[in-house]
Amino acid sequence: MNVTPRHRRAAWVAVAALVLATSACGSTVQVTGADGTLAGAEGSLGAPTGVDPLTGDPLAGGAAGAGGGGGLAGSGGAAGSGTTGGAGSTGAPGAPGTSGAQPTTGPGGVPAAPSTPLKVGVYYASGVNEAAEALGLGALSVGDTKAQATALADDINANGGLAGRKIQLFFADASQYGSDANAAYEGACRRLVEDDDVDLLVTFAGMSIGNFECFVKAGVGVVNDISNIPDDIQAQWANLMGAPGDLAAHRLMGTLVDYLWSTKWLTKDSTIGVYTYDDAANSATVDGPLKAALAKYGLKVKTTVAVTAQNAVSQGGSVVLRFASDGVDRVLPVGASPLFVMNAAESQGYRPDYALYSSYGPGALLESSAPKAQLEGAAGVGWAPFYDIGKGKRPGPVSSQETRCFSVMEKAGQGTTSNTTKALQATMCNMFFYLEQAADKIGSAPDNLLALARPALRNTFVSPSTFKVDVTNRVDGVAAFRPLTFESGCSCFQYGELRAAN
Repeated sequence: MNVTPRHRRAAWVAVAALVLATSACGSTVQVTGADGTLAGAEGSLGAPTGVDPLTGDPLAGGAAGAGGGGGLAGSGGAAGSGTTGGAGSTGAPGAPGTSGAQPTTGPGGVPAAPSTPLKVGVYYASGVNEAAEALGLGALSVGDTKAQATALADDINANGGLAGRKIQLFFADASQYGSDANAAYEGACRRLVEDDDVDLLVTFAGMSIGNFECFVKAGVGVVNDISNIPDDIQAQWANLMGAPGDLAAHRLMGTLVDYLWSTKWLTKDSTIGVYTYDDAANSATVDGPLKAALAKYGLKVKTTVAVTAQNAVSQGGSVVLRFASDGVDRVLPVGASPLFVMNAAESQGYRPDYALYSSYGPGALLESSAPKAQLEGAAGVGWAPFYDIGKGKRPGPVSSQETRCFSVMEKAGQGTTSNTTKALQATMCNMFFYLEQAADKIGSAPDNLLALARPALRNTFVSPSTFKVDVTNRVDGVAAFRPLTFESGCSCFQYGELRAAN
């Protein structure tokens, strides 16, 4: 198979989906519009049954919900105005720009779900496996995402659906909308929002703020455990977002640096280089939470190299030259997979130590695709066993839901021994099971299920993909991690004991 630019791009988007990197593709849209609203959104779904977003409590019965407004408040001005939801005991939000409370059912004034199926869009990319193999990334296999999502929806529907409401799936294939990631998202959004009129989107492809905005403007909630949406924006969009298996970038930086300092992987003598992509979100992460986390220990970044995601392969050599000439001995990748830097570094005989975390697939991808000498000395934090551990010793199932997840896949003919495929299957299960458990907890599955899910579940969600979840005060739910180190004896990544995440 010839590696055409289209194939190369498809494979890179696949790597990006695995390592939270697609946010760097193209420009990042500003969060606020000229009037201070979220770029002219038709309306924000007000907090159901009163308050919350993070967290004004309470959310059970009583006050009328706010109707759709001109958009969520942005830094440039006040929130756009809209019609207040009509009075009622449920406090459910009215539709954007309209009035009227929803009917209620059950204790606490829970909004009744329509009798029609909940329309769930799934954004994915076909042809990834072939394209990755053409790039020499045979370890990167995502499996059949469409079949996996269908298997999960069928299983949930066969077991009563979402509190009695069936799931109806609609698919958008990125490969149908060209090789540019932003254009693909825009095309998929138009298809799912305008043609299919979906209520929710489920995807494990990375998103920029601009990509997400298309769905927010339509009031469509997004479940994405690999979103790369910054923590503060996640909080702003709490009623329209679910990320139970994610450790958002700002919180991650603190967790990572604290751990690396505690083990003396980082010391006063470390010369730190940061490798990232040249977009606004990653720059903000580096300049804000990463540098603040390092400053707690008197550390500074010596060199930051930002490249474009599209040219990450070709720019690997120049990154290495810069780091080597500056004497960098500790490389901290931020939102950008270090794989191609590792390959270039080995060819030049340069071997720094790398900080890693689950987003880069340490065991699932790097262990089999990066030069072993580059992985010596690597350390970091992991919260997703099938991303983190390859040949190493993986702990038993994180929960009965993990066992259920792979049973569903097996019955649907999607069983696999590929670590990357199993990791992404667990991620897909996590997102669907989040909806299922939320509906069970609430006793209903209204169109605005995500607005109710987080405050209803709090720390009770049983995840198939990660150790512990708590969404009480945040959207990204990962609440625990295991130390991750590369062991020379097995040439593999191994786990340490479970610890609480920041």
